[in-house]
Amino acid sequence: MTCVAIKDGDFGQITIGKNSTLQGTSICSYKLVDIGDRVIFGPNVVIMDCSGHAIEKRGTSVELERLKIEPVHIGDDVWIGYGVIILPGVSIGSKSVIGAGSVVTKDIPKGVLAAGNPCVVKRLI
Repeated sequence: MTCVAIKDGDFGQITIGKNSTLQGTSICSYKLVDIGDRVIFGPNVVIMDCSGHAIEKRGTSVELERLKIEPVHIGDDVWIGYGVIILPGVSIGSKSVIGAGSVVTKDIPKGVLAAGNPCVVKRLI
């Protein structure tokens, strides 16, 4: 888990709820990654609240200000399958399941099974 501060700003925060299970999960927070209670992560899940680097003006004094930084929220009782990637700005609703290998690029509502690249809702559960 990594919390990053840009220049003299605050470090990112990672909050993990009660009875959550992480198995080789990689989390990088520039702002906030908020994980609810009883969340189960399969191995090799990656969660990022930042795009990682600017596409343009790399290595310049304004590179850090150009990053896309948006909080990630994961509700209670969520199951995240093996190798899932969760990108900046995503919220995953409580009691949802994300299938193995999915790339979550947009919000997932509560109580659904979602999977794919990009991750889409497959059905209610």
